[in-house]
Amino acid sequence: PQMSSASRLKGEGASHWAAGRVDDAISSWTRAINHPTCDEELLPVLYSNRSAAYLKAGRPQDAANDAESACHMRPTWAKGFARHGAALISLGRFPAAATAYGRAAELDPSSREYPRAAADARYRASQPGGGGGGGGYHHVSVADDSSSSLDISPKPLSRPSRPSQPLQPPQPPQPPQPLRPP
Repeated sequence: PQMSSASRLKGEGASHWAAGRVDDAISSWTRAINHPTCDEELLPVLYSNRSAAYLKAGRPQDAANDAESACHMRPTWAKGFARHGAALISLGRFPAAATAYGRAAELDPSSREYPRAAADARYRASQPGGGGGGGGYHHVSVADDSSSSLDISPKPLSRPSRPSQPLQPPQPPQPPQPLRPP
């Protein structure tokens, strides 16, 4: 079967993303979202991908909006909730981020990443002032999520990552260890 133009634009965006051209990826995924061949299976994936790109581009509110759209369109998909959590962390909305990551962990019980991110957000929320400003953990891997079956298992990052040690629950008064992608 011939690939739809929306699918082609999705792939174009992924190529831009892999090459570090975040703004070009956003542009391709936006055109795919608005393309008449974009269907209900592809749309939440595109919103999720664009959310990651917006976050990397320093546009956390846009990232949160796109991730929320993905969650509404595919409410049983852990990655959408994880993307929402990452955007909310960046906005400093730690209680909401903990809820989003908690939902991702419920939807994907095999993930070790989502419960850690939820615990980190809960810890930040417990700090005076809610933990202050943005920054912190951002899950921005963009994998090919377009299969028609719901594959909600964690995807490997497309770039090499530093080895990380398993995180332990924070022990006050020590600050939490920074989370690193697996």
